[in-house]
Amino acid sequence: GDLTVPVAGITFNNAINSDNKRGNGIIIVNGDLIINGDTAYGEGMPSDLKKLASVAWVVKGDVKISPAVENVAGAFIVLGKGPTTCLIKSGSDANYPRYDDNDCGVFFTGDSGNPLTVLGLVIARAFDLGRTFSELYQGSERIIYDGRVVANPPPGLKGFIEGLPVIRDFSY
Repeated sequence: GDLTVPVAGITFNNAINSDNKRGNGIIIVNGDLIINGDTAYGEGMPSDLKKLASVAWVVKGDVKISPAVENVAGAFIVLGKGPTTCLIKSGSDANYPRYDDNDCGVFFTGDSGNPLTVLGLVIARAFDLGRTFSELYQGSERIIYDGRVVANPPPGLKGFIEGLPVIRDFSY
């Protein structure tokens, strides 16, 4: 069914110093993921990358982020479970479509004047970006790829991660 992150939020910490503990994990939601509180990675960098906190959210529905939420963390894979076509709300602008909530795999950021930062990556059938925050050096919605999913891939995602494009940063 649906999974709701509480208003108090969630922090994913690195694994403790034990031979058997790993810092990665996968959360499978057979429904909608409703995020009502900030999610984040804990502080610090472990000496062993297997202990680095890394989470993947596989959602067979939609991701719906509350307007009050400003930070979420993880690799979001939004598959949907409903129709293969995401329905556009009537009256929405064709250049900036707004989507109906029909479980087709939409990543909804919520209508808000607050900024939203996603630390990780998002793969979805459609994006409904509703934030209106305005500042010269920060966008309304920012998706910042942090590499945790590659450094310590969650169970079952190693082959998937190998198919991601390689991005190199360089200057001319």
